[in-house]
Amino acid sequence: MKGKSSTRLVLMLSALAALAVQASAQAATCTPQWSSSASTNTTNLQNAIQQCAASGTSSSPGLVDLASNNGISTAVITSVNLASNIVLKLEKGFTLKGSPAQPSSGAMLTGSNLSNLTITGTGAIDGDGQDYWPAAVGQNNTARPKLIAITGSNLQIGSNFTDAGKSQSIVAFPSSSNATGSALIIRNSPKEQLVIESGSKNVTIDGVWIYANPNRNASGDDLAPNTDAIDIIVTQTATIKNCLLDTGDDDIAIKSNAGGAA
Repeated sequence: MKGKSSTRLVLMLSALAALAVQASAQAATCTPQWSSSASTNTTNLQNAIQQCAASGTSSSPGLVDLASNNGISTAVITSVNLASNIVLKLEKGFTLKGSPAQPSSGAMLTGSNLSNLTITGTGAIDGDGQDYWPAAVGQNNTARPKLIAITGSNLQIGSNFTDAGKSQSIVAFPSSSNATGSALIIRNSPKEQLVIESGSKNVTIDGVWIYANPNRNASGDDLAPNTDAIDIIVTQTATIKNCLLDTGDDDIAIKSNAGGAA
């Protein structure tokens, strides 16, 4: 009897140790708090991204959960750097909005040499670019900030991904209704909206609604100039599906202008 009890105790201790290791390996969930200050929001979001990236792995990414709090459902930021091994999720009803203080050469959400990054949810990423457009109408590629500009591998954007970065199917375009309530919304960038920069690979864009004012003036000029929905630049293996796109310029542009094959 004593031997059997000792065996059971060892097994129980082993199971508890395994659970402890599993718990310690679990990636963090980070929820930045919002205020009326764009600089504070930018700092809080950047800190949340860094915290979740520190605990995330390719198989268990950290979750940066963007939701309404402190009575704020639209949080204004300037520019943040995304990170590898995270899922950035925008909850339904929440909008991450760009500030007019963004540098013209940058982007609201940016990042280089990222890996295993997912941007998902059914909220909105809004560039608030309407004030930039009038001065650019009829001009040639006026300098303005982009909305999302990233480079890396295993990049996923759209609502058809889970909190763990796995594929799911909650929205499909085209459909009889083209209902957008279950899509990730990307809208109104000052310039290009979603840019996958040169050197990227294994990119999937699945379940997004991207739009900017597609109207033209009497001269035929775009009233939201250069607001491409999706630009894919010198990228190995890119899949674009279940997207509803309506902008003032190219809806999808595939470019090899960096000297390599697109």
